[in-house]
Amino acid sequence: MSGLAPFAEVEIPTHEDDRDTYGLVGFSTMWSTHRFELNQSAEYSPEEEALEGSVAMVGKVGQRFFPVVEFIWAVADGATPQNSMIGGLKYQINKYAAVGIGYQVPVTDAREFTHQVLLHADLEW
Repeated sequence: MSGLAPFAEVEIPTHEDDRDTYGLVGFSTMWSTHRFELNQSAEYSPEEEALEGSVAMVGKVGQRFFPVVEFIWAVADGATPQNSMIGGLKYQINKYAAVGIGYQVPVTDAREFTHQVLLHADLEW
């Protein structure tokens, strides 16, 4: 499936010390072939004056393995951009479930972490 999807998001605080409710707006796109997907997402937060987004490429190797490469970027007013890269592999368990493992590293000097190992589950019903 290929296409474009605009979205809006409302973030509601869950702790007493958190700030007020605020929203985000954005869009995502996907271009897909039988063996390859290109996904993109971008969102803007007026409250934080911040832009965030990602671009991901997903391939298909055989019937069950999917290598993934993703670039994630974030910029905010008055802050140094924070960008990172992820490399990983997803495994399709069955028609409704997949698991993946990835490794994420920052690619800019401004960073919230030095590296992360990610475990991801996709479930459909």
